[in-house]
Amino acid sequence: GEKDGGPLNDEQIRQLIAVIEHGADADWADIVTVRRELGPGFPDVPNPPQPAISGSDPVALGKSIATVSCAGCHSFTPGQNSPIPGVPNLGKYGTEGPINSENKAAKAAAGASDQWLIDWVSRAPKVKPGIIMPVFAKADGGQLDADQIKAVVAYLESLK
Repeated sequence: GEKDGGPLNDEQIRQLIAVIEHGADADWADIVTVRRELGPGFPDVPNPPQPAISGSDPVALGKSIATVSCAGCHSFTPGQNSPIPGVPNLGKYGTEGPINSENKAAKAAAGASDQWLIDWVSRAPKVKPGIIMPVFAKADGGQLDADQIKAVVAYLESLK
């Protein structure tokens, strides 16, 4: 865990335990991606360098953050499968919005603001318990601060 100098936050550890205890074959389909994200502890799997997360343009900053924090699970290229089966492609999020009707309804109920998406990126498992997406908000044990989450939202909204 992060508290002991490791790469995983508490929510990610809980999700990993759930997969180990209850996972089906499909849940293990992309273990190479998971191993790559864990890094040098697995020398047989390349660990590509991650881009720096900096800048003042929110869309460009959001893209940098998404490349580091989200691309291990999501594809941002329209028509390309996400690295983990069943995880939505976000390449046209700005025009298509949430992937399923439940999330579309929740976003519509939030009105024209970005608050629903900010909440989703910040703490998706608290919005929809049981999903594999980790908590990203620092306030809830994740690694992104509020401005970084707003930048990711700006990037997602820019994808057409």
